[in-house]
Amino acid sequence: MGKKSHRKRNNKATRDCLKDIKSIPEDAVGEILVEAARLQAEANKTYSLADLKQIGSEAGITPHLVDTAVRNIEEKRGRKKKKQQKLQKQIKKQVKKGISVGISLMIPAIIVSSLFIFRAPLQPVISEFISRFDSDQK
Repeated sequence: MGKKSHRKRNNKATRDCLKDIKSIPEDAVGEILVEAARLQAEANKTYSLADLKQIGSEAGITPHLVDTAVRNIEEKRGRKKKKQQKLQKQIKKQVKKGISVGISLMIPAIIVSSLFIFRAPLQPVISEFISRFDSDQK
């Protein structure tokens, strides 16, 4: 069964249920309007500026204040996006720095460990080098 037919059944059940309601208690009005706004926001993912001004005027908000609010939010989001981009850039820089330092430290560590690993086969070579060095010194 598709979503549309499921919604039709839910809408019919809701309408039938609402027929019995004569009045709504004052303490439930705010909660109902918040839920309605949430449902509206889910249904409409975007609004035009004209829509926002209309909604604002119904709530007693002047169009000028809606324009100002839109600008403020856009500026705030822009700053947040720039901050995130700057942070990502710093993280990438630190990762690159960490990798280069890590590689710089690994190379000597590999050399030193190689000396220990290949110590026995290299012992005669090292001894001969030292003895030649000593004889050249004398």
